[in-house]
Amino acid sequence: MAALASSTVDGELLVWESALPLHPMPVQPRRELTDDDIELLTLLLSGLTDVGIARQLRMGRRTVQRRVRDLMDRAAATSRIQLGWQAARLGWIVGPGDPMGPPRKTPVGADA
Repeated sequence: MAALASSTVDGELLVWESALPLHPMPVQPRRELTDDDIELLTLLLSGLTDVGIARQLRMGRRTVQRRVRDLMDRAAATSRIQLGWQAARLGWIVGPGDPMGPPRKTPVGADA
């Protein structure tokens, strides 16, 4: 039993030592999101289809697809799932219970 554990550990060490480091994709500099971008992203992340988003925003399905592609390019995302991850990472979206709260419309201190 000890020999089996030793060979498994040695095998795992060989795999670990030959592994390549994981480097996240670099994020391209981005323009700030407009309210329309945030609304589209929110609907997309809520699970609506392109057709559902198009109806909600009163635009064509292809316009939705073009705008989603633009958001993906800005976030350096290659899939819609990755877009959601990057949107959270970049602070484009705020989830429920997020300690930062919803995005502010006015700069901090301007409403004092």
